[in-house]
Amino acid sequence: MNLGLPLPFGAIRNQRAFLAVQNLSSFILRRLAHPDPTSNFEIFLVADTEQVSTSEFIDRLAKAAGKNSRLFGMPPDLLSTLLSVMGRQDTHDSLIGSLELNLAKAIATGWQPQVSLDEGLRLALSAQDA
Repeated sequence: MNLGLPLPFGAIRNQRAFLAVQNLSSFILRRLAHPDPTSNFEIFLVADTEQVSTSEFIDRLAKAAGKNSRLFGMPPDLLSTLLSVMGRQDTHDSLIGSLELNLAKAIATGWQPQVSLDEGLRLALSAQDA
């Protein structure tokens, strides 16, 4: 986005989970305060409540940065082929693939994410500028 180049992710309709560092730290603090210390060895999936597509994430990141996302829609199959040819299968998985998390176990502890996705992006960008 900083270079102002168009990005070919506008047609991606996946779902991805993201986690603001503020939400991670609030979950960790909640678990450390739990009266049964052995329960701290449980495994929890933690993420922001809202899970969005790669294209929506880029749009919202650009908005938080005060920029235009400049997305255009390249068919995901074509994008996948180009990434494979370039030897970037790992990039394919993180950009095109879905990663949705079931937060029910974390929410059942009484924890709620305190920072929205948009607020987390804004805070991350402002910390980067500092």
